[in-house]
Amino acid sequence: MAAGGAIHMTSGPFVSIRDVHKSYGSLKVINGISFDIAQGEVLVLCGPSGCGKSTLLRCMNGLERIDGGDIIVGGVNVARASSEELQHVRMSTGLVFQNFNLFPHMTVLRNIALAPIKIKGMPASDAEALAHLLLESVGIPEKADEFPFRLSGGQRQRVAIARALAMEPKLMLFDEPTSALDPEMREEVLQVIRHVHDVHGMTMVVVTHEIGFAKSVASRAMLVESGKIVEEAPARTFFEHPKEERTRRFVQAIVNE
Repeated sequence: MAAGGAIHMTSGPFVSIRDVHKSYGSLKVINGISFDIAQGEVLVLCGPSGCGKSTLLRCMNGLERIDGGDIIVGGVNVARASSEELQHVRMSTGLVFQNFNLFPHMTVLRNIALAPIKIKGMPASDAEALAHLLLESVGIPEKADEFPFRLSGGQRQRVAIARALAMEPKLMLFDEPTSALDPEMREEVLQVIRHVHDVHGMTMVVVTHEIGFAKSVASRAMLVESGKIVEEAPARTFFEHPKEERTRRFVQAIVNE
C-alpha cells in the first residue's frame, strides 16, 4: 500500500483491473473485466451505449463502489480503500465528463482555481496563477473572467480539462469528452487532449468513438459490451484489422455515422 494512501508510480502496471463486477439491482453493468494500464499509456474504451464504459471510469476513481474484484491505481486498492485513501485517489485522478459540469455562477478562473484552494489548501494567488497558466495551455487565456454561459461548448470543455489538470493528476479519465460538440469543436478539444498527453505524458483512459484520435494518440483500444471485453489490441490494429466479427461491425458502424 502506498504511504498515507497516496498513489505513486509503480514498476508494474499503473492501473490493474482484476475480475471487476458491478450491478445496479438486477442489471449487470460490469461482468468480470480484467486488464492493466501501463504508466503513460493512453487506452481508448469503445462500446455501445450502456455497455459499462462510463461506470468503469467512475469505479476507477471511487465515485462508484464495485461489487467484487479489485481496482488498483498507483498502489492503492480503490475497492478496499478507506475514506482517506479514496480522497488521495480522487485528488490524483482527473475526470472530464461529456457535459462539462462547470459551476455556472463562477468565472472560468474561479472554476479552475477552486479545487486547489479548497482541497489542496493552495493560496488563492498561487491557484489563480496556475489557472492562468492552464488556460494558456488549453488555448483560451482570454476567457479567464468570463462565465461558462458565455463560452462555446468546445471552450467549456477546455475549461473542464484545465480544471482537472489544476489538481496535477497522475491519471486522466475522459468520459466521451466530445460527444456533446459539433465536428469543428470536437476536433479542437481532441487537439487539446493530444497536447495534454504530449506535454504531461500522463496515463489516460478515454471513452470515445473518434477513430482518428484513437489511432494517432492511443496506445491501445478496447471494445466493451454487456460488461465484458470483446477485443483489445494496439489502437491502429484494433480499428484497421479487428479480429472479432462484433468489433468489425462496431467499427464499420462508426465509420458510417
